[in-house]
Amino acid sequence: MKDDPIKDHPPIWPYSSALAEEDRPPIWGKDGSQVLFKEKYPVVLKTYNDWKDLNPMLEKYIRQQGDRIKHRSNIKAQMTEWNMQLEAGGEHFQKLVDWVREVSIDSSPVQFIPDCYDCWGAVYRKGEYTQSHDHWPAIWSWTYYVNVTSQCSPLVFTNSDYKVQPSNGLLVLFPGWVKHKVPPQECDHERVMVAGNLNARGGMF
Repeated sequence: MKDDPIKDHPPIWPYSSALAEEDRPPIWGKDGSQVLFKEKYPVVLKTYNDWKDLNPMLEKYIRQQGDRIKHRSNIKAQMTEWNMQLEAGGEHFQKLVDWVREVSIDSSPVQFIPDCYDCWGAVYRKGEYTQSHDHWPAIWSWTYYVNVTSQCSPLVFTNSDYKVQPSNGLLVLFPGWVKHKVPPQECDHERVMVAGNLNARGGMF
């Protein structure tokens, strides 16, 4: 049974454009996740409750992969294969993907069945970065932080002044068409993360 698009989903941009950005109150999803808005697109932040158990396993298999892509993607850092759910340790990545799918369902304006068609890991060392890009035609893109500190490089949304500082266990979910980048890592701590994309199963909503 489909949910009610009015009762079950708050309006995405409920405030007048005349209202200054700093005066707009925060918006919260039904499950308690904070929803931030900038230039009229949603950015959903949510922390995985059991990240202390899951993250060491994710990091283990990310590091075991080594640099499979050899800096040939937009990520100019050590990167795994594109489908970590199918690699060694894939069950841990699948657990993460299943949770991300649940968050995406709650955060979407209409009911749909999301599928994660790619999921990769990366390790950023000092000086490494990601070029500005998007993931169109994905509906949602996401990044999840496995082992970071407050000194690690943020996720920057290229066409706005908004950025997200990583923290362990934090998921950042945003529309696939939104351009984003990671500036060069300036600290010595290695920035370990997972990312992926979601689309509607069979194009069905």
